[in-house]
Amino acid sequence: MKQSEALPSTTEFISVFLPILAGQSGTDPEFTFDMETAEANANGKDPVVSRALSQLEQSFTELFQTVGRVHFLQIAVQAEQADATPIETTLRNFNTAVSRELAQAKTDLKQWDAYTKQRRNQVTPALLAAGDSQFEIGKELKRLRHSILTAETTRHQAEGKYRAAGLSKQQMLDIKIEPTFEQIESWRFLIKGLETKQRLLQSFTEDFPRFRMERLQGVELPTLLVRQSQLTEQNKRLK
Repeated sequence: MKQSEALPSTTEFISVFLPILAGQSGTDPEFTFDMETAEANANGKDPVVSRALSQLEQSFTELFQTVGRVHFLQIAVQAEQADATPIETTLRNFNTAVSRELAQAKTDLKQWDAYTKQRRNQVTPALLAAGDSQFEIGKELKRLRHSILTAETTRHQAEGKYRAAGLSKQQMLDIKIEPTFEQIESWRFLIKGLETKQRLLQSFTEDFPRFRMERLQGVELPTLLVRQSQLTEQNKRLK
């Protein structure tokens, strides 16, 4: 078998890069979500993935710079030996194929960028609003927990004042010294509800890249409309 017969065709050789399918209509949404995750990791979210991709890019570039010219020339010479195709014709065919693939890649990248921008516009206001809610809930939880923590001391101090004033135990019970046991139980109930909301908000904000709104299960986002308006104005200024 001649060496030239083992060579890949021009099309097989040039089609090194896969078409960008993520975000395209007809593409499995799960694949697109996985691509979003991978891209975020490559852009620094996962330092290990980011470093591996950077090393690959560097090696690939160095490989082409080192042997690219000789590689293409060798294929062109072998093609000339196999079927008398002029070297310059083979090289032009390679260039035409590469240019075509480059143009298609640029088109695909524009579509991918448009998709990711659309996704950002969809989820960013909700994420910011969820962050607002998490912050406010966090403050309220801190206040309620502190109230419960200090309730016994507060009651003890109040009882001491009433006792010093000559009130009996029954009189103090009638007064209902605050915080009452009912109040303390209501605080515990509120904490339980707020902790549930906090978990739902966290499950949404950590649901990258899907950010499924159904994870909120009815949790309201009071600042959502404000955040949507802010993003709209920001996008206008960037145009």
